[in-house]
Amino acid sequence: MEFIFVILFFIFFGWIVNAVLGTLRAAGKAAIGKGTLKENLELEFRGMGGLRARITQNQKPGQPFFLGVEARGLFPIYSNTTVGFAISVLVKNDAGDLAPVLSMIKEFQEPGSRAFQDLTNCGEASPNQGYLNWVQIGAIPTEILQPPSGGKHQLNIVVRLVDINNVPSIDLGYSDPSESLWTGIETYDYNFEVSGYLEEAEHKDKAQSLTIKIGMAVAMADGTLEDSEGNILKKWIVSALSHHTGEKRESIKKTYNDAMKEAYSLSKSGNLILSDVCSELNKYADNTLKYEALELAHKVMAADGVVDEREMKIIHKVAESLGIDSNELEKIRDKQIIKLQTKADDVDIDSLLGVDPSSGKTEICKKLKNEFIKWNSRLTSLSEGEEKDNAQQMLDLIGKARKKYDC
Repeated sequence: MEFIFVILFFIFFGWIVNAVLGTLRAAGKAAIGKGTLKENLELEFRGMGGLRARITQNQKPGQPFFLGVEARGLFPIYSNTTVGFAISVLVKNDAGDLAPVLSMIKEFQEPGSRAFQDLTNCGEASPNQGYLNWVQIGAIPTEILQPPSGGKHQLNIVVRLVDINNVPSIDLGYSDPSESLWTGIETYDYNFEVSGYLEEAEHKDKAQSLTIKIGMAVAMADGTLEDSEGNILKKWIVSALSHHTGEKRESIKKTYNDAMKEAYSLSKSGNLILSDVCSELNKYADNTLKYEALELAHKVMAADGVVDEREMKIIHKVAESLGIDSNELEKIRDKQIIKLQTKADDVDIDSLLGVDPSSGKTEICKKLKNEFIKWNSRLTSLSEGEEKDNAQQMLDLIGKARKKYDC
């Protein structure tokens, strides 16, 4: 009996010694910065533990802020596997459903969408292997993220351990959990200062409704809507609707058609205030949408094949109100002018050539010289036909303008 107690004593004493030594080792590691005391105690007594993830904040001097994603623990694998981590980000939309956060940079996007994804190859691992300490396995550069709507959001950061040779299908942040080796979700509160993609889509719809009104204003410059001009507007609406389907398409189609009818009615009665339309467009449109509006205006102007002085004046007024760069306006204009008849008695030469009579003789003559060089070069490169005839008409107009300003 005493012999048994001796054995039990040594077993118990051995356990205490191991516990003390383990505690000392853990404390030693914590003392030199290798994890906290609690973390290292867990490591000594429980091993690596199950795989888990955490989020860290990172901002080095001179570099943008980003969230680090770290992992620690045993990989739940049963044979040699080339492992990696796939990270997605979801937030709740206005309906309370989890929706994907998009990335503005291709390198951080899913293969088939703009949804954020960071995929890191961590190499080959064997069973019973993992990370003893916290290791960064991914990064989320917050400046490239775009949520459904701006403002404060709780980021749901989905961390998946995957087989790099058989990466699961991840679509808009979602995948079948059974296709991943392990999945964890961490949260982080973040305030987005950018507009959300749903907000941008709404802004785009509003901007395109205003674009239709600008197109109608150009078409109605002479008081009538020609069939050719109406067809240009209808084709533009069909093209704008091509990105939508189902109920959304029908809803936006009605919005665009209503905008066209309203603009026609107001133009006919002389009550379409173009400055108000442009002011609204400035609220909702980026430069791309503004250029799109100017391009439609020029297409409407070109619909009947003849440059109209009243149409050109409206286009220049719109361009000025929208703050369109003169060089960009010139590119848009030239694409359509080459298709038009520009007889000297039909047009306002200054408006057509983008000449500001108040800019002084030196600037005007410099502008006209550059226009002559550009159109003369085009004339020599064109084959016989209508476009070459129109280019010659432009040169005739430029010659008339140079004579007018004594260049």
